[in-house]
Amino acid sequence: MTIIVPGRPTRRFFPPATDLLFRWVFGAHASTGLLTDLLGTTLTLPPGQTEALTILNPHIPGQRDGAKEAVLDVYAESHTGLFDVEMQQRRTSDLFQRVWSYTARAFGDQTVRGGDFGSVKPVTSVVITDFVVADHFGEYHHSTVAHDHHHGRCFAPVFDPGGVHVLELPTARWALEDTRAVRWLRFLGARTEREMTMVSQSDPTIAQAADLVRQYNADDAAYYELVAHEKWLWDSRSRERDAREEGREEGREEGREEGSQTRAVSTARNALRMGLPVDQVATITGLSADEVTRLASDG
Repeated sequence: MTIIVPGRPTRRFFPPATDLLFRWVFGAHASTGLLTDLLGTTLTLPPGQTEALTILNPHIPGQRDGAKEAVLDVYAESHTGLFDVEMQQRRTSDLFQRVWSYTARAFGDQTVRGGDFGSVKPVTSVVITDFVVADHFGEYHHSTVAHDHHHGRCFAPVFDPGGVHVLELPTARWALEDTRAVRWLRFLGARTEREMTMVSQSDPTIAQAADLVRQYNADDAAYYELVAHEKWLWDSRSRERDAREEGREEGREEGREEGSQTRAVSTARNALRMGLPVDQVATITGLSADEVTRLASDG
């Protein structure tokens, strides 16, 4: 899908699931209402837990993040808990180890900042994925919370630590129900401006988010920063592939060297059994005289 702006060449449309664009749309102080509605609608949390949100790392419209690899999570706090919200466009092998590590760090940081353990708030990490995490479940919302396996119940009555929520955009696209939660996720998963408009036009709050997506796509500075960020992602993936291929090649080379060494030792042993002198065996196999001498003494 392309967007057309008078007096400017036609260019393609960056969808809401673009991680940097998601950060801009939901991470500004003016977007607190959008983030509150998104979280309150899509997550199964106790009533009021997402109310009175404050964005802790706000994006300021007109001020760019600068670094192409800047942190793109949106951090927010309510009266009852902390939230870490991120858009994930590609699958990584350590995704959930990383998410749980950040969740645990958010707990610890509360005491480091001068709080006592009794004032520690629940931490809820929300990972919105543009890929299917658990295709055998067929559900778009997955969550993990503290659970008492012995008694088969949630541990929350003692202390609700929060948890990790995963929202799958591709699965929500094909969900049978037409709830607001599904509409929010279909909006985020829209691939074209037309699809985004169709999903958002009947819901004023989602339509407001769609207007911000169009605004950033139409803004020259924002658009070209999106292009630069995407290029950085492509370059990073290319470097990762090159590093993996280099590692595989080094492994193959080491394997060849080890195989060559093994063959040389085997040949030297056979030659020594036939009574050939050490210097001649060294010449035949490429081993040093000392190595051949050690083989001879080992029998």
